[in-house]
Amino acid sequence: MAISHTDHDHPNTPAARAACRKAMGATGAPGKTSAERALAEAAGIVKKSAKLTVVPRTRGDGGVVKGLKASKSPAGKFIRMQADIPADCPMPLHYAITAAWEKGWDVIEGYKLKVDENRILISGDIAQVSVVWNPVGGCAVFVRKMNSSVTHRADSAQAAIGIAAGDDEWPWVN
Repeated sequence: MAISHTDHDHPNTPAARAACRKAMGATGAPGKTSAERALAEAAGIVKKSAKLTVVPRTRGDGGVVKGLKASKSPAGKFIRMQADIPADCPMPLHYAITAAWEKGWDVIEGYKLKVDENRILISGDIAQVSVVWNPVGGCAVFVRKMNSSVTHRADSAQAAIGIAAGDDEWPWVN
């Protein structure tokens, strides 16, 4: 019977996994870290082994690759003042950022979904606003409810901020 060692605190070595299986067979609980290992970790001599999770491949034979768990930190750095806004951000999108600051919302740089696009994420009260632009001059504003993965394109930054604040009607409700 195969077991997963991802939540266990022992090193990711064959010997440690074998000892863990032996301890689980006897007690039903995973093996604990030895006192020497705990002291070495506390002193910074050795590091805790990273926990691994299975991440599906984006291309290839449909197999899986192992990767580190994603951190819970935001995608990029926080944008807290005018100097933090990227220089190539179009002026129509500045409204959404400054309006978010006035409301006390978080504004961060988002992950680039395409190589030539920049993205800023704004967390509103009931929705998330994404402002997206490319170096050619194209820009767009998208809105996504916090409890959904469906994204809708907004007509303007003002409309997106109104929807995210709950001031305006959500136009995409069926």
